[in-house]
Amino acid sequence: MRFILLVFAVFLSVLSAGLAQTTLLEENFNNCALPANWQVNLSGNQNVQWYTGFSQNSASLNQSIDNSCMLFIDDNASGNNTPGYVLNFVSPAFDASQHETVALTMDVHYYHKGGMPQQQHLDILITDGTTEQLLTRFKFARTNGSNITDHFKLNYDLRLLTKSPQARLIIRYDDSAGENGWWAGIDNIQVVGSGAGTVVLGE
Repeated sequence: MRFILLVFAVFLSVLSAGLAQTTLLEENFNNCALPANWQVNLSGNQNVQWYTGFSQNSASLNQSIDNSCMLFIDDNASGNNTPGYVLNFVSPAFDASQHETVALTMDVHYYHKGGMPQQQHLDILITDGTTEQLLTRFKFARTNGSNITDHFKLNYDLRLLTKSPQARLIIRYDDSAGENGWWAGIDNIQVVGSGAGTVVLGE
């Protein structure tokens, strides 16, 4: 009987270790300031308006995704016929090599008024410091309305794309064509590692 209980205890210990979750990256911007360990890279038009807080654009319905501060890029505030730009927000590094699943969840609001095709877009990427891989793209054909509470909820397993111990997320607003766009909001970023060991089967 003692042997059976011991085996059962070991089984529970292994199972719980396999199901254990580790938060690798988390940012909800609720301090209403971009953390110092995030990098911001801007090329082109230096008058682009972005901030961490509530939307100050009078055309937006509601001011945030979930009634708290968010990362907000206001292309509309730059005006018409302005120089193009590319704006990157790069997260702190996290280790994507130690877990079977590395789950990214985040909320994204992207507003593009009208159905006219444009080059302007918002990308979410993962990088190992050398190679960038696109997770998803928002553009004129994939957009929300002007109500910021209307948003996309993303869910990706980053382990299928990278096993880097120095992985980083990149949020990129690309208006290199200098088109008249509107805005984007990002909130509630979380990367969680689950399980341990090597991925035996992946797609």
